[in-house]
Amino acid sequence: MEFGDPQKAETLYDFSAYDKAGNLVSLSKYSGQVLVITNVTTKCSHAKSQFKDFVELVQKYGESKNLRILAFDCNQFVSEDPDSAEVIEDLLKPGQNFIDYFDEINVNGSTAHPLWQWLKKKNPTVGGTYIKWNFTKFIVDNNGRPVERYCSNSLPMEMEDSLWRIF
Repeated sequence: MEFGDPQKAETLYDFSAYDKAGNLVSLSKYSGQVLVITNVTTKCSHAKSQFKDFVELVQKYGESKNLRILAFDCNQFVSEDPDSAEVIEDLLKPGQNFIDYFDEINVNGSTAHPLWQWLKKKNPTVGGTYIKWNFTKFIVDNNGRPVERYCSNSLPMEMEDSLWRIF
């Protein structure tokens, strides 16, 4: 599989995805880094607060703790993402050195990106493996293993305690 096989993958490093410039990126490039992986949109009612917190998180821990955010554009929930990539890039610009923005993907269903299939399988919720909304967040440790999942209404700064256990 071009993007990786969620049935055979052992770590995040077994996957790849297209960035917003259309380049296929091997996620092995993030080896040794602590990651927060999230599906993003601009039209969600709490998008601005989510983006603000992502920027604050990487400004606080990006350089000092090797933290990176991988933001995957997602338009799978009531078409909440009609804005251009430039709108999201502008919202993330203050943290641009530690936030990587990926092309639009699906996170649910038969067309879900293999990385997201794997993340959901490794960190299911009480209701199963379904992603309920945008801004679902997965923390991945510096060995490429997902260790925690946060729901969409959790702000990124609420992950600080979990991140500190990994740092």
